[in-house]
Amino acid sequence: MANNYQLDLFETEKRDKIDELLYLTGRYRNSNEFYELMEFCAKFRTLSPYNAMLVQMQRPGARYVLSASAWDKKYNTKIKLNARPLIILVPFGPVDYVFDIDETDITNKKSFLESLTDPFKTKGSIEDKIYKNLVDNLKFLGIRLESVQFGSQQNAEIRFCKEVKTIEYEFSVNKKFYKNIKLPQYYQISVSNKNNTTDNFASIIHELGHFFCEHLITPNNKWWNPRNLSHSIKEFEAEAIAWLICERVGIINPSEKYLAGYIKQNAEIPNISIELILKAVNQIEMLFVPISISKSFLSKNDEYVKNQLKSN
Repeated sequence: MANNYQLDLFETEKRDKIDELLYLTGRYRNSNEFYELMEFCAKFRTLSPYNAMLVQMQRPGARYVLSASAWDKKYNTKIKLNARPLIILVPFGPVDYVFDIDETDITNKKSFLESLTDPFKTKGSIEDKIYKNLVDNLKFLGIRLESVQFGSQQNAEIRFCKEVKTIEYEFSVNKKFYKNIKLPQYYQISVSNKNNTTDNFASIIHELGHFFCEHLITPNNKWWNPRNLSHSIKEFEAEAIAWLICERVGIINPSEKYLAGYIKQNAEIPNISIELILKAVNQIEMLFVPISISKSFLSKNDEYVKNQLKSN
């Protein structure tokens, strides 16, 4: 699973034209349409959520997509003549193309799909290595994690720290050794000390949703300008992120009831940024594998850390 996060993650630069396009075309404002999009992105785990959305926009009925070379290499099957390619984005490149199973020469497609190992089955618990990598990588966002005692109505929270702590680390990157690097911890995520690892994973994801959807104040206005949103919109975005990621890693999802309840009671979704939601999922999934300090959020966005790396 880890290779998918490394190979297929969409570049994290601003692409606000997507929200503009969705707004102008009226796509996914309907609650059921939005939920179907989220389910589609959850199903296609070998694609980034952003690319899954692109596939869904181009071919809503797509069932299983791969590149032509992947169809050939994995299943020894060819793409039909005049097949319709679906465009996806690739890191550090323009575009790539994938093809749905209906565009292949597989004769019994139903049997083929049923024979695949079900990648969507809920396992009920998060993999230890994913959780460990996620927690280890929080420091590269300027976030520290603490276990605290909450009341019955709360599991976690993220807050900006008025007093910034720095923690000293040593790193080795590409045979270069970085010594005495101090990483500032601008934020704190608190999770309930009564929860298990899987519950805490879902809680951390929810709070990181607030971080990556630019809901929080920052130590530097170059990071982002906090979006002026109502509490309910912020929660909807964070819940959508938590639901989508939990679905993609195959665990029981505590955000399911929230989204299902909202969609049942409301014909349209609030004025959220679908683009930022999908972008946040990509950025959070990057934290599921080990990352180096030289490619971290702080090394790119924090002058204090940048200067340490230059002088080390």
